[in-house]
Amino acid sequence: MPEQQNAEINPGSIIPYEARAVDITSADQTNEGYRGGHFIVDVSSRASSTQFVKVTIQGAVPASTRYYTVLASTLLSTGRTVLKVYPGLPGTANAIANDVLPHTWRVNSTLASTGSIKYGVSAHLIV
Repeated sequence: MPEQQNAEINPGSIIPYEARAVDITSADQTNEGYRGGHFIVDVSSRASSTQFVKVTIQGAVPASTRYYTVLASTLLSTGRTVLKVYPGLPGTANAIANDVLPHTWRVNSTLASTGSIKYGVSAHLIV
């Protein structure tokens, strides 16, 4: 079991909660021995009813600058959505990945239209 210290246990805020009108990609995160996690997306306000955000958990391709999709959400409006990645879970499209969390991973968020949307992504990693 990983030693309990600092943000490596639960990195907390991956994409800070704030209003934004552009796509955001988090910094690379290093998985120090966790098998998966819960990724919490909180969306509180949108500029219009056509404004959505899509959140994708990506793994880094070793020895490259490329990434692959571990799990991608549907288009999210307001509310809280928990995306789950963990081996042995029943896979559910756009919500749960029966997979391990890669050693190097990140979160990408893409806006579906122009305008501001207030949201953030945080994480709890699970052994």
